[in-house]
Amino acid sequence: MTPHERGIIHLNFSSFMASVEESSSPELKGVPFVIADPQKSRAIVLDMSPKAWAEGIRKGMPLRIAKKIVRPLTVVPPNATLYSTASSRISEISGHYSPFTEVRSGGHIFIDISGTRRLFGHMQDTAARIKNKCQKQLGLDPATSVSGNKTVSKVASRVVSPRGFASIPNGDESSFMYPQSISLLPGIGQKMSERLTAYGINIMGDLSEINPSHLTRVFGKVSLRLRDRSMGIDNDPVFWKPASELSISSSFILSDDTNDPCKLNTVLLILAEDAGLTLRSSCLSTRKVILNTLYSDGQTFSISRTLSTSIFSDAEIYTSSLPLLEKARMRRIRIREMTIVLREIADSLFQMNLFEPQPGKLQQTLDRLRTDSGVRILQRASRLQLEQQ
Repeated sequence: MTPHERGIIHLNFSSFMASVEESSSPELKGVPFVIADPQKSRAIVLDMSPKAWAEGIRKGMPLRIAKKIVRPLTVVPPNATLYSTASSRISEISGHYSPFTEVRSGGHIFIDISGTRRLFGHMQDTAARIKNKCQKQLGLDPATSVSGNKTVSKVASRVVSPRGFASIPNGDESSFMYPQSISLLPGIGQKMSERLTAYGINIMGDLSEINPSHLTRVFGKVSLRLRDRSMGIDNDPVFWKPASELSISSSFILSDDTNDPCKLNTVLLILAEDAGLTLRSSCLSTRKVILNTLYSDGQTFSISRTLSTSIFSDAEIYTSSLPLLEKARMRRIRIREMTIVLREIADSLFQMNLFEPQPGKLQQTLDRLRTDSGVRILQRASRLQLEQQ
């Protein structure tokens, strides 16, 4: 690897929570068990052991059904502290080789080791060293891959999952990606995968060979990005800030300053939808909502609300922000601009329950439509009226 070549390692800890539980409690090894909250009447399976998976149990499955599939089934309550500690220790190991470490939910970690050859040798050796340390120090054995970008590394780790090792040299990205199943491409969920397959797109090479204009007619503009990724093209950086330091914001400038509660409520709903989609697309949740307002006299006002539990849906963000808007309107000066800021960001693993009936599935459907065909594919009439004024 020359000083200018990128090197991105991806660690994929299959069934992360279950693996951490097994490492912490060796008596669980070889036992069919699931991670779920037995105190909840409509509990779902958050994770499962390899033995439970082999028996047909899957993530998102109602616990009551999982118990019928495997009898007896060991149920382990989720331990957020245990998983957080494991993630921190993995970050410590990775941080020895690079400060640019991106920790994702579910045991996925990207490490940018570009330009470290003089310090640690070839990128393949560095990746193997990190994998070995995870095995020895934590009792965890991740699927490990290294390539020139995040997409190729993630696909490679999926190919060699659950505990393999892959190295894709710089320049070989396209040839590696071409024969891989389209379902392995990051950003393609089950529904999109089914749609692509219906059009005869089964491998990434099929997607890369389609004319971009034809692709967008059927699948929208998001398909152009997927096409690039299918060819191994990805310049996204490793985002190294922890989720707790992130913030997500959305702003709206009114065409005419107003203090009309109906218009301002519509603006607030627009902001909640825009910020909410960004939040969920990264599988995150929030516990703090901030509303910033700019008035017609140039003055600004900021007010926040910290919640007892994490939220992620448009409706929850909107409802949590309404009291803030009421306080902002007490100044009785017309408002020119509003901004919602979401902070105290965290992984949404325990808060999001999209496998239960409405409104979870409705939110999923709305997100899928906006992601596949653009955010303006489905809009509220009140938003259209406001933007046309």
